[in-house]
Amino acid sequence: MFNPFTQSGIFKKLVVTRYAGGANVKGVFVANTPTTLTIDASIQPIKTSELKNLPDELRRAACVVKLFTATELKTVAEGVQADSVAYNGKDFDVWQVNKWDALHLPHYEVIIKC
Repeated sequence: MFNPFTQSGIFKKLVVTRYAGGANVKGVFVANTPTTLTIDASIQPIKTSELKNLPDELRRAACVVKLFTATELKTVAEGVQADSVAYNGKDFDVWQVNKWDALHLPHYEVIIKC
């Protein structure tokens, strides 16, 4: 079966840095070593109408884009930094992840900001 996330020229390979929390060692937080993974993603601009529904911090950011990928990315969680996506020479933090099951092709719409 054709999978557009891996077999289409419209998707780019992007490097994601994933942070895995850490632990308290003698009262000092020590972060785990981050890992990297490569994903296939389609980068899209944010529409003005979509910006209206985002938090103020995102609306005021210098660069906010969305991407579509078959890989689940992580937002910030207690004690764990959000995934970081390298794109166009900048690091973008994952801010919002929406899962879509449309057309029997599960994928994620991800809002990222630098």
